[in-house]
Amino acid sequence: MTICTECKTKLPSLTSRVHKVNSELYQLGLEYHDTLSYSLNAVDRILVKYGFREQAGESIVSGLNGRQHVEVGEGKWLSMSWYRLPASGRYEVVAYVN
Repeated sequence: MTICTECKTKLPSLTSRVHKVNSELYQLGLEYHDTLSYSLNAVDRILVKYGFREQAGESIVSGLNGRQHVEVGEGKWLSMSWYRLPASGRYEVVAYVN
């Protein structure tokens, strides 16, 4: 069992945490967001909640669309892409950990 470096509590198995983090990232992707920074912060909150390192907000991310692939710990990687919708200006963010 893994111990959280921040709160020193026991975490569920890695497989369980990856499943849970991906479920929440999927739900985040079902909504469009007004700003890219809100989406990146939400991704980081989800990662930290399940014992992974926050990464989305640390990178230089901008532009109408883009892609990011960064390590979040324990041999797992965050894959994330975003797209700014031309009509509304809102962002669609798709992310998962593998």
